[in-house]
Amino acid sequence: MNKDAPLIAVYGRRGSGKTTRVKALVKDAPAVLVFDPRDEYAAELSMRRVSGEGHDWAGDLVRAIQADWQGRPWVSFVPAPGREDEQLHRVASLLWRIQAPYEAGQDDRQFTLVVEEMDLGYPVSRLPAELDGMPRLCNQGRHAGVSIIGVTQRPANVSATFRGNVEKMYIFALAWGGDQSAILQMIGAERKAQLIALETHQYIYIDNGKFSIAKNPPIA
Repeated sequence: MNKDAPLIAVYGRRGSGKTTRVKALVKDAPAVLVFDPRDEYAAELSMRRVSGEGHDWAGDLVRAIQADWQGRPWVSFVPAPGREDEQLHRVASLLWRIQAPYEAGQDDRQFTLVVEEMDLGYPVSRLPAELDGMPRLCNQGRHAGVSIIGVTQRPANVSATFRGNVEKMYIFALAWGGDQSAILQMIGAERKAQLIALETHQYIYIDNGKFSIAKNPPIA
């Protein structure tokens, strides 16, 4: 079994086209879990919705995934405000356990984890040692067949562990100078003019060091 599950970053200011790009990336995925602080995906993509406010939210999440396991499990998880880092850790740990058959070579289905507002759940500030779910998933998640799409308006505030492991980047227009500087440190200062000139739905695409500029297709 080819154990290859990519880490993908989607960066850009609000309204720049990030969500449109994410929807295109996951449209053919067999299993998707969205960590959705803004509660946007369940209605838009007809996903099962699980709230992090529930007493047994982790059990609710597992049951929602298992309910469609023989078909196409697509679930939106809305974390409790202020608990994004703790709950993302537990979500990442749950996914690893769910994907144990893949890691053992017994099931070839991959899972895609979309993390919206990633600066909230996996910030640049150091997490407590016990919240190791996301670091482990970023560093070794390919063994469990878990792809990660990290989405944020504030790339400068996202963990360097995620940013350092990303294979593909979709960079839309950014609002803040600090975020532009953080991106330019990754892609090179010579790309500044291209970054600043990006229009809505236009993005810089980087795939293992190869650069191109593209645009989201018109929404049907």
